[in-house]
Amino acid sequence: MRESGLFNIGPREKSFRRGLGALVLALTAMFAVYFFAYDIGQWWRAVLFVPVFLGTSLLFEARSGTCPLKAELGQEDLQDRPLSIGGTQIADIERARQIRSVSRRAQLKALGVAVVVTIVATLLPS
Repeated sequence: MRESGLFNIGPREKSFRRGLGALVLALTAMFAVYFFAYDIGQWWRAVLFVPVFLGTSLLFEARSGTCPLKAELGQEDLQDRPLSIGGTQIADIERARQIRSVSRRAQLKALGVAVVVTIVATLLPS
């Protein structure tokens, strides 16, 4: 569960990331069906890692309310400008560190999901 105040993006940015993440995962599922339907080699299915990681990363970012780039730079953008570059510097160093930690956990979760899905897709017979 996310602690109060540990976010660096606003509601509009979260909604944008949620929608884009869902779109990426839907397209990935279509590619996976294609790979299985047309008997594409097992090792070619490993390319699914990239879009699965991207899609789940966007969903976990939306859920945690953090942008990894802004978290690493110690910035926040609560003005709700989707995909804006930059933002205001977070004055409280401890809060910036906590946001960075929340963001890194979200990325690690996305990495775990992508690895598991890729392994399963690669090992399943055609």
